[in-house]
Amino acid sequence: MQVGSPYLPCFPDDMPVVALQAPELIEHTVIGSIRERAIYYRNILISLLDGRKPIVHIFGLSFGGPLAFELAISLQHSPLNCGSLCLSDPPPFCLPSKSTTSTLTMRARFYDFCFAVAISKQTNFQGGV
Repeated sequence: MQVGSPYLPCFPDDMPVVALQAPELIEHTVIGSIRERAIYYRNILISLLDGRKPIVHIFGLSFGGPLAFELAISLQHSPLNCGSLCLSDPPPFCLPSKSTTSTLTMRARFYDFCFAVAISKQTNFQGGV
């Protein structure tokens, strides 16, 4: 069973589907970023389609969503055009934290502080604050 195969019936019969494989699984390739991977895939599509289908429709599932988005952007400077971009359950975009402490750790510390204050007010125990 292929990944994404439940989605194949959703595509029209006359629309060819190309599933791109991670290059690291088939050859020795070093790709350092999502943008580099998108350009790598764009070049594969250009050579594979060879001008036969200038319009491509891109589908990204889960963590493939950001890659599909970058691939769509990379097609702006190519002979291919992005006819549509569909993202299914992509991860939310967020800016990297400026702190080395994760947001969850900071939130846990804040909750601990609030809990300690609440306990100290209810029990008159001042050691928790």
